[in-house]
Amino acid sequence: MRASKNIFFVLQKSLFLIFLFTLLTLGFADRVHAQFIELTPGQDAQEIYKNIQYSKDFSGDIKDLALNKAITNLEKLETSTIHFGPTNTPVLVIIPVTNTSETEAAWILTTGRGALKNVILFEIMKNGTKTLLSSSDKEKFKQNLRDFQAISWEVVLKGKEQRSYGLLFESENSTYLPLKIQTYSNFFKA
Repeated sequence: MRASKNIFFVLQKSLFLIFLFTLLTLGFADRVHAQFIELTPGQDAQEIYKNIQYSKDFSGDIKDLALNKAITNLEKLETSTIHFGPTNTPVLVIIPVTNTSETEAAWILTTGRGALKNVILFEIMKNGTKTLLSSSDKEKFKQNLRDFQAISWEVVLKGKEQRSYGLLFESENSTYLPLKIQTYSNFFKA
């Protein structure tokens, strides 16, 4: 009788721990606001629009964004045409990625665009952001366009690594942004 009570207690405690872990995991996903785009070495990412979220008319400072803070007022894309609404307003795009493999691999994240009024590509880190590319750094920006022919960035992920990228842009003529994450061979073949 006593052994069955101990087993029941252990089972009850285990279920509680599983429940607690689930709540903590959901809390992290809620802060990121999107499921991660799964990247598999040697393959282009598929249907990335399903995991991208954005905010039109963003008025904050990207330095205030962080993985440990909630990013509010984000919308999901409803269609595979990656279009963010009216022009001449700052648009914030969140692009979370994960390497599904155990091995390190690399891809190219590309906007498919070479001309935007303003653009900042950054990584969202635990306690802030790290600017990767900005149209205000004219030389680095020109070099990026010479190297890739469109606003693009090399994404290198260790096995099972997750990262979240952000893109803040403003356009005078169109907010259509054919975002893709491609292998090197497919990117440079296109």
